[in-house]
Amino acid sequence: TTTAALTPGGVALVRRTFEEVVSSCTGRSCPLLWRLYLRFELQQEYYARAKKLFYRAVASCPSSKALWLDAFLSLRRLFTAKEKKEMKNLMGRKGLLVRIETA
Repeated sequence: TTTAALTPGGVALVRRTFEEVVSSCTGRSCPLLWRLYLRFELQQEYYARAKKLFYRAVASCPSSKALWLDAFLSLRRLFTAKEKKEMKNLMGRKGLLVRIETA
């Protein structure tokens, strides 16, 4: 699939909109909004921003298995093996049990 590239102004507008939504009371606790925002940052190739955003997302939605799994799936290149192992252990302590390879 092909996606149209956004202008720098368009990227800023989309990012501002996402920030407003995830900063709202209802948006803050919605894993789907965080995941869409993460996908947007990955699509724009802002990897450091996506990694920071991931940590904000799991802090806001700590029981979302889907968000945590993003670290091992769509965001896997952004985390070291040690970071992924720590996340897997933290998921276990939170009761989010899954079978994932951390190496």
